[in-house]
Amino acid sequence: MADIFHEVDEEVRRERLAKIWERYSGLIIAACVLLVAAVGGWRGYEWYVARQAAIAGSQFEAAVTLAEANKSAEAQTAFDKVAAEAPGGYRTLARFRAAAELAKTKKDEAVKAYDALASDGSLGALWQDLASIRAGLLLVDTAPLAEMQKRLEPLADSSRVYRHSARDLLALSAWRVKDAAAAKKYLGMISGDAETPPGIRSRADVLAAIDRALKDDVPYEVEVRTVRPDGADAWIYTNAVVLRDGAGAPLRMVGAAVDITKRKDVEGQRDLLVAELSHRVKNTLATVVSIARQSFAKGATLDSARKSFEGRLRALAQT
Repeated sequence: MADIFHEVDEEVRRERLAKIWERYSGLIIAACVLLVAAVGGWRGYEWYVARQAAIAGSQFEAAVTLAEANKSAEAQTAFDKVAAEAPGGYRTLARFRAAAELAKTKKDEAVKAYDALASDGSLGALWQDLASIRAGLLLVDTAPLAEMQKRLEPLADSSRVYRHSARDLLALSAWRVKDAAAAKKYLGMISGDAETPPGIRSRADVLAAIDRALKDDVPYEVEVRTVRPDGADAWIYTNAVVLRDGAGAPLRMVGAAVDITKRKDVEGQRDLLVAELSHRVKNTLATVVSIARQSFAKGATLDSARKSFEGRLRALAQT
């Protein structure tokens, strides 16, 4: 009896499916065709994007080759072409490189190019801030401090990625125009930030030492980390005194510079060993504390706890 009902149900389902197919077959076929066409169109779009990116990459590499060959005019033209035709990523890179090539011969126009990048909201804050920094690098030796502050003061905030470069440029600009208060402010921001890169920190130390030597008539004494022409790090110790005229005005500084790289390397190894020793001692002390807790556990007599503690310490000493 159950088999008969099962056969009837199957027949009813087949009839329903047949009616659905008869009624909606056109729509189903059209939907399948649209799905296949959409997938094919998407794959075709991906191929087109990849092809355009490959073309832009080749053009960008060719422009870089021209720049490395010191063919600035040709390189700038090539970068401008990439910036006009390439996809977003290469377009942004090409605009920056074109501005850099322009800076070699036409600084004012390069500043305008960087300003255009800095004001382009489609790039995002990171790229905009970088453009402002690059413009500041071109202007630091000539622009008034007020203009540098207008450009870079927002970037010096602790939340901005390029704050270290912004503070460095602001300190140099303040130092150039002899604004002691502003220079002190920015040098303090540099020295007070634990994440300040070594190179920027070294420049800040040099400016601070010069300021002390000129104002307080103390020897100029500073240790600076620098980079040799071969790319290796080096430490230089400099000691100098300020020579003044009869009225006390500074004339020049006389002193000597000594390469202390080997000493710094030895100090670095020593600090590493001290840190390792400190770590091991702390681990040992933590083990001793654990042994003491187990030995003097609740319920143990003082004499038995002492003997247990001494025995465990001896065992620890032998490991």
